[in-house]
Order: sequence, then structure tokens, then C-alpha cells
Amino acid sequence: MARALAIAVLTLILAGHCCAQETLGEGEVGVEVVSIGAGNLARASDWAGVLVELRDQGTTQRDVIVEVETQDIDGDRPRYQRTVTTNPGAGAERVWVYAYLQPADQDRPLTVSVYEALPAEASSEELSGVRYEPGALLGRTTTAGRVLRPPELGTMLVVGRQPAGLAGYASRLAAGDRWVARGHEATDIASDLDPLSLPDRTVGYSGIETIVWTTADPTRLTPTRAEALRDWVRNGGHLVVSLPASPQVWLDTVRNPLAGLMPAVAIERTSGPVEPLRPLLTYDADAEIPDNLIVHRLRARADAGESDAWPILVDTEGRTIVARRRVGLGCVSVIGFDATNRTLASRGMPGMRPFWHRVLGRVGLPRDTENADRLTVVQAETRIFDTDISRLIAKGQAVVFGVLTGFGVFGLYWLIAAPVSYALLTKLSLKRHSWLAFVGCVAVFATVTWGGVTLLRPNSPEVQAVVFLDSAEGTTRTSVRGFATVLVPKYGEGGLRVGSGEDGETAAIAPWADPGSLGAAVVSGSFPDVRGYAVSGRQPDRMAFPARSTVKTVRADWSGERLWSTFRAVDTSGRPARLTLSPEGAIGGRLMHGLPAPLEDAIVLVVPPQERLAKRVGQADIARTQVRRIPNVWEAGGVVDLGAVFTPASDVDAAASRQRDADFFEDLALAGVSTSLGDVAMASRASRESDRLMAAALMSRMPPPRPGSSGERPIGLRRATHGLDLGEWFTQPSVIVLGIVRLTPESGLPFPLSIREGSSWQRLGGEGIVVVRWVYTLEPSPPDATQTADDLDPSS
Repeated sequence: MARALAIAVLTLILAGHCCAQETLGEGEVGVEVVSIGAGNLARASDWAGVLVELRDQGTTQRDVIVEVETQDIDGDRPRYQRTVTTNPGAGAERVWVYAYLQPADQDRPLTVSVYEALPAEASSEELSGVRYEPGALLGRTTTAGRVLRPPELGTMLVVGRQPAGLAGYASRLAAGDRWVARGHEATDIASDLDPLSLPDRTVGYSGIETIVWTTADPTRLTPTRAEALRDWVRNGGHLVVSLPASPQVWLDTVRNPLAGLMPAVAIERTSGPVEPLRPLLTYDADAEIPDNLIVHRLRARADAGESDAWPILVDTEGRTIVARRRVGLGCVSVIGFDATNRTLASRGMPGMRPFWHRVLGRVGLPRDTENADRLTVVQAETRIFDTDISRLIAKGQAVVFGVLTGFGVFGLYWLIAAPVSYALLTKLSLKRHSWLAFVGCVAVFATVTWGGVTLLRPNSPEVQAVVFLDSAEGTTRTSVRGFATVLVPKYGEGGLRVGSGEDGETAAIAPWADPGSLGAAVVSGSFPDVRGYAVSGRQPDRMAFPARSTVKTVRADWSGERLWSTFRAVDTSGRPARLTLSPEGAIGGRLMHGLPAPLEDAIVLVVPPQERLAKRVGQADIARTQVRRIPNVWEAGGVVDLGAVFTPASDVDAAASRQRDADFFEDLALAGVSTSLGDVAMASRASRESDRLMAAALMSRMPPPRPGSSGERPIGLRRATHGLDLGEWFTQPSVIVLGIVRLTPESGLPFPLSIREGSSWQRLGGEGIVVVRWVYTLEPSPPDATQTADDLDPSS
């Protein structure tokens, strides 16, 4: 106890020392934190870039380490380090350091330090990915107060001036709310960003659903920043580009590093009035459309591939105004007018519901919230949809067994060494040998305990994981976010790595704690020998950490060439084929999956064309998605005939199917775990954990909350799965398959996770759950923009 108290006191002294102002000698480096997260949108329990500004007061160039220190759930201190070469006299220099910010970091300041860089040993570099170790302290700063946003908030970036309409996604009734006034989770928006302020590594965009690029000049992007943004799109991001009045820069393949992402369209300036654009901008029939708005038609080029120039929205004359291109698992949408036009913005256009919902794939609003003055302030219940993760990856059974065994052995020792031995010695008149009997009991139980520990201690690594696996038709790239508890059966220094180092991969790994658990709120130092460990703040694909023959809980993000086959469309003989959607909305075709194990709880969603652009304030969604559950386990290699699954047998069945489609999203909104009873509360018996896990793809599809005792619909929130929503694919015809695969050691993980064994890395398998998410895009069919008299009638 005395030793633990002394260590705790020493830890507090060191912590106080780290946060204190340092008196630095000659050659110091001035340090200032410019931004935590792109646009200062860093969120607790997620990756974030810390933008640091340095001013070297030395006389010559030198290598320095810029370090951001956090604290993991074990009490150990990850030190995210990036090495840069300073240029004294050149003014301020900026560098991004990427760190995983723990839940407890939300309520405490961050410390950023600068050290002299000394070469590290080759073995240390291979294990931790860090080439240098810190020498003399050259500078330090501490952020003031609370700097991180709550984990329940979504994030969006606007590079350039913010258009009208987007603010509704961040609108909240009270400053402390984490949901929008008429919807689910709020999305904080950082706008007026400069290209040079963007992250230079893909991990800096973690958790960001959408980036809207407006008035900023893309030629200002540096090569590393452009590559990071391209990788983010390839990994599933949605980049929206609003064309300026003179859009030539977006076609300049020499100066613009993002030109290769653009849809394969010819940009043609339209002539004549802008009235045909009205249905895309507003529901107000009396609103005046500015005459100075320059509109461009986006015509698919002759060399455009199948997924290079999808029309998403057209005006009343049938001209494509919003076009899209798929890039890997993500997409780039281009808007054929300047959405930041000042006259347009002053009139509240483009509106959130007529335009942005149809580009981003968000759910519309109910009729009774059309007017702000009629908005009820009664709050609906809040529910979390990703709180199952920590429970599913916990290796608690082994821990409980070990603890109970320890208590049992101790209880048996106490009984035998005290009352039993005393009674026996008394009966045999041998009480004078009590000390000898006591020592014998100690020796026997020490031998039993030591031998039991040796026998029961695991000798090989074990993994328990929950993995979200994204794939799509037409690409072999997959993207993974995994949460895993890894048993590391050694003492000293352990090592974990995600990825295999191949070109085109993006990879990051970090210690993880459930952002909703009480244990994550305050790190108490689970072990008395807590210590720091270095992690690369540039490419954090591995980490070397203190190992104590126990578990390490991590989050792993990876994208690269697929390790698992997923789905493909086939004909009756098993040859490649196409899925089709008839004008009446009937899906046709067959799907086969090549996953290494059966698919359970499978759901197939068929997204039809968007509803026409009309004044429909009561519209709950932009497209009436059809949903079917596959009734049985979908065996590996099995084929499902979508036509048979979705075709109703009669008009009565058709009506029932439409109701079932609507009920699916209603029921999904009720599946979350209530926060009113704490995160350990059980969800309703009717909901399933698989639905909650798959809901990460469908958060933008949930119907708006509805407070009240009758028919209440709760507010949906998430904490660990931001960036996994598939909303943009609900703005065009597509087929989406969701399901669960149970991991076994034989199936292997769908991403490369390795542990350090001796001098080499050994690939790990594991057990747990893989949430499979697959997207197949159908023939494009933009919604009809024509309006009728009823559409324009305010009473309709």
C-alpha cells in the first residue's frame, strides 16, 4: 500500500510538472497550438490532428520532436511524436501531429512538448514506428481548459465560405444539446477553411462525414494534403464541390491536384433565366431567384465510365445540375452553381430540405415542424446505437474466472491455515507445532498458486473484435474500422501493428476506451507501474506499449485491397450479371456472397429514385426505400434471388410491404440503448444488437424524433461510429446489403492485425463480429423537377 501511495504521489508530481511553465535556456523553441482537429473540430474518443506552430530561436537547422501526450485507460501515456527539421530565422513553421484523443481528454488540457531529436535504436524503430527519441526539452505549452467536443457530435468541413442551408444540421435549442432542434445527432460545421489549414495525413479526417468545397482555391493544396484528401474519399468520404462562376480551375489537371477526382463531365454555362433552378433551391413559390446566379450544366463526356458521371439532380429543363463520380468507396458530387452566391444566401437558398438533403442523403422533416414558431421544446428520449461495442469485445469471462479462482484459493488457504489446522493440532495435542504447520500451509499454497498461475496463464495471443467492413461493387478496395481486445501474453514491451505496409494502404491503431463507460471518464491508473510509450504522430500504424500479460483494447482503422470477398451479382449459372430496377421500382437479379462464414441477420435495402422535387413538407424521406430481412442464415456461396424476395404476391401484400418498409426505420429508431437509465441499461426486448450495429450505416435515414407519451420516437446518437454513415448512397438508385458475420480463428480477420513475436510480426486471427456493409449502384434516375399548381399552393 505504501509503495502504491508513493507511486501515486510521484505520478501527481510529474503530472503537475508537465503542465507547469518551463524555464528554458538558449536555443528554445516557441510552441503554440493553432488548432486541435481540422477547423478545431476535434472530438473526444477519435483521431485528431493537432496543428502546432514552432518558432526556433536556435542558430542552425536541427531535427526536433513535437510530442502530444495523452493517457489511456490503463493509465499509461501514449506520446504521439512527429519529427521535423526547423529553420531558424524563417519565421513560424507549422506541423500536424496526429493523436488519438481519449474520452478523458475531453475534460483536461493537452500538453504539447518539443524535444531535441536523437536517433533511436533500429529495433525500437521497427516496433514503434518512431525513428528518434527525445533528448533535451526545448519548449512546451498546455492548452487552456476544455478543448474537445463531446463524442456524440458529428462533424463537417467547409473549405471556403459556408453556403446557406447547411447551418440547419448544427442548429440546437440549447448550447449543451448534442442533437439538432428537429432531428438526431447534431453536426458541428467548421467553415472558411483555407486549403493550407487542412490535414496532411488521412487519419486527420477521421469521423468526418462530408467535406463541402466552395470558394477556396484548390491549387493551394500541397501534394501531401491533396493525397490525404484523395485517400479520405477513396476510403468512403463524400466530397461536395460547389463550382464558382469561373470553374476552369476545377478542370486544370496540371495545377489542381483534385481534378482527377471530378466527375467526367463537360461544364457548360447555361443561358437564359435561372427560374428552371427554383425547385432545387426553395419550396417558396414567391421567393426571388437572383438573376446574377451563374448556372452550369454538367454534361457527361463521351469517355465517361459507368460510375464517372451520375446525374443526381436536374432542373425543370432536364439539365444536370448535380453530378457525381464514385471514387473507390467514396464519391465526389459537383454542384453546377455557386452555392455561396451572396444574393442567394441572403434569401436562405439553397435550402436544407429542397437541396442539401437531396445531395447529402438526409431525412426530411415532418409537417408539424415546418414553422419554427410551432416547434415544440419537449425533449424526446435519447438513445445510443453503438454502446454494444465495448461489451462485445470484453474478455470478461476469463478475468472473472481468474478473480474467482484467486478468491477461492485464498479462502481455502485461510480455512486450512487458521481454523482447520488449529482444530486438528488441538485434537492431536500438537499445538506447539502450529508455526511449523502454518509455514507448511504457506509453502503448499504458494506452490499450488504458482503452479496454477503457470498452468492457467495463456501462452498465445487472443483477439475479441467488432469490425465494420465496407465494400462496394466495382472496386476491390475495402475499408475497416475495428475495435478489439487483444490478450498479450508477455511482460515487458508489447507491439501491435495494423496493415502490411503495402502501397495504397491507410492504417492507424490506438488504445481505445468506451466513450460512454464510467471507467473511461476518469483514468485512475489501473497499474502502479504506468509509463509512457512513443507512437508515431505521422503514420500511427503500430504501437509499442507496456505489456503485463493482460489485455490491450485498441481501435484499428485500415483501408486497402480486400482480404475478404463480399458480394457479386450472378445469373442462374453463376456467371457475373447485373442487378436491375424497373420503372415501377421492382428489383431484379441474384446476389451471391463469398464471405468466409455465413451471413446472419442480413438486411437488403433497395433505394429507388428520389421523389420528385415538389413542395412536400410532410415528406419523411427523399426516397421510399424498400427493406427486406433475409429470413434464414445466408450460407457462404449461397444465392439470393432479389426479385423473389421483394416481389409481393398480391396488392394486399404490396400494401403490407410498404408499411413494413416504413416500420423498419421506425423500429430501428427504437433499438438504441436508453441514456436515461445509463449506458448499462438494456434495450427493449424487441430490438437486437445486430440492428444497433448496422444502424451506424443508417443514422441519416432515421425519421425525426417525436416526443410524447404516445408513439414516442427517440433521439438517436452515436459515440464511436462517426464517419460510417451511408447517407449519400440514398440519393440515387442503389442496393445496400447489411449483415453480421461471426468471426472464428479459421475465418481470419478482414484486415491485417499483427503482434510482435520476437523479432518479427505475426498475423492474428480472432473471434467476434464483423458488420458487413456493401453498396451496389444502379442506373441513375434523377428526380423530376417539374412542379404542378398543387405543389406551389401554400395550402397543399
